[in-house]
Amino acid sequence: MLKRRNIPLEDFHNETVTQSDNKDLQSLVREAQSSDPNVKLSCVQQARKELSKGNNPPIDELIRAGIVPILVECLDDDENAALQFEATWALTNIASGNSDQTREVVSKGAVPKFVRLLSSPHEHVREQSVWALGNIIGD
Repeated sequence: MLKRRNIPLEDFHNETVTQSDNKDLQSLVREAQSSDPNVKLSCVQQARKELSKGNNPPIDELIRAGIVPILVECLDDDENAALQFEATWALTNIASGNSDQTREVVSKGAVPKFVRLLSSPHEHVREQSVWALGNIIGD
């Protein structure tokens, strides 16, 4: 079974270039912990974009910077479907990597959250959760 990395042709919502587009990964992860929902979404979206780049995305670098627990926490924000979607997409791309990278997603508690998101009222969140689980199962 082949794993799938979700690489965008076009997002489900309009994206704008923000100041976070040029931040280094450490700053990005630090700011992704913001209590401001707009800052958090922007940073998680930028992390997802980094993880969607070409053939060699910075998966290990973002794992070392501490992004995985932040992304897993975002899965619980039922009031912010865009954040759930971006976090799920980023985790899908991390889980598309090698076994150690997939194990990092699993060890941080993402699997039961993905299963819960299969009941999301938002189709794009449900679909992305299926892809994330598929990458984990494929490992």
